[in-house]
Amino acid sequence: MGSANSPAQRLRSAQQLRPAQRLRDRPEIPMPEASFSDAFTPFTVTVRTSGNGAHLELDGELDLQSGPLLLSAVDWLLPSPARLVVLDCAALRFVDARGLATLLRARSTLADHGVELGVANPSDALRRILSATSLTGALPEMPVVTPDRAGRGPASH
Repeated sequence: MGSANSPAQRLRSAQQLRPAQRLRDRPEIPMPEASFSDAFTPFTVTVRTSGNGAHLELDGELDLQSGPLLLSAVDWLLPSPARLVVLDCAALRFVDARGLATLLRARSTLADHGVELGVANPSDALRRILSATSLTGALPEMPVVTPDRAGRGPASH
């Protein structure tokens, strides 16, 4: 298995700390990749960071039970130099009202730290709930941005 100080073990330990403790004890440089999952929840968040951005791949069902995993991933990113976080939602198979509320809370948390949140590859499930709730514009759609391009702005022509 992993070493005694593997990224997954550090993440589990950090999740057990109070938020102020997590921020104080956080290393200056974020780990380049992390995965948040739970054996009882069909949902995984894979985080890749680099420079001024982060790319989060969401896989599974985003609902009341899995929402805290996404918020843990967002919390793990802060504070960091990331100015742009892109959620890749291609593998998001189900989103209910609580899942949508989690996405909006993640957007708000990131905005409080000056970080923009965008959605890439919105799944049909995400499109349906955004449309049904008239919140289509609440999560701006973006092209997939690899972490090394994040935060650099649009390419010049």
